[in-house]
Amino acid sequence: MSTMHSLARRYATVHPEAAAARLQELASDEAAAFLAGLEPVAASAVVTELWPATAASILDQVDLDHAAKILETLNLSRTVALLRQLPADTREKILNALPPTLEPRVRTALSLPAGTAGSEADAEVIPFDADATVGEALARGSDPRLPYLYVIDRDYQLVGVIHRRELENSEQGASLRSVMKTPVQKAPAATPLAALQQHGAWSAYDALPVVDSRGAFLGVIRHKALRAAPQASRTTPGSTNALTTLLDLGEVYWSGLFSAIEVLAEGGASPQIGDLR
Repeated sequence: MSTMHSLARRYATVHPEAAAARLQELASDEAAAFLAGLEPVAASAVVTELWPATAASILDQVDLDHAAKILETLNLSRTVALLRQLPADTREKILNALPPTLEPRVRTALSLPAGTAGSEADAEVIPFDADATVGEALARGSDPRLPYLYVIDRDYQLVGVIHRRELENSEQGASLRSVMKTPVQKAPAATPLAALQQHGAWSAYDALPVVDSRGAFLGVIRHKALRAAPQASRTTPGSTNALTTLLDLGEVYWSGLFSAIEVLAEGGASPQIGDLR
């Protein structure tokens, strides 16, 4: 890899917003070639900042395995939003390349219309095995944004919930099944977001687990994210002052980066990576 490419990719890792603004201006094949050179986590950070239609057109030209690895690191709702915009044959190939624990949940979400609880569920929340011990659960840790741990059985069905405080006060050798609480307030995946906003559980909970028609855990939907969902679209480029500012800022970032590269190419002082942050 050339010094220029190495520096540009390092820069994209540190400044994904600026990198996304730059990629928006490139042809999709050029953007795909650049994205292919990033580690999946760094690439997903850039993809998150792209308009969905642009991100999908780029992913359509990225190696399938790399595209699947990028999507693995995104939450379920964004993964589904991108897959919906891909050609059916490409979508199917990427689905087949996803991990077996994720692929069925993505397929379920894809089968639901956009704007439902299942299509917006955050799949980054990983549930706990009901047969695991309290000590094992404490050692693994949980999402610090959520006070509850969600418990599933061998068929991935949601069977209980445990408050983190109750878990910490339980015997370390006890199974989660023995200390979990039932029944669980939950949101069926097919519930329209407008109807879910009226769910009575929001008076007591900040988040609800989302389940499919079989009761299998798909992820979690947060009340805050639900309220913001109607305003979350980025489908129209150049529609806000904030976006214009981002693009302008991106030009400053990239101008500074390529100026540093020019100095290096001319044999001047080597730019320090820390100066690019």
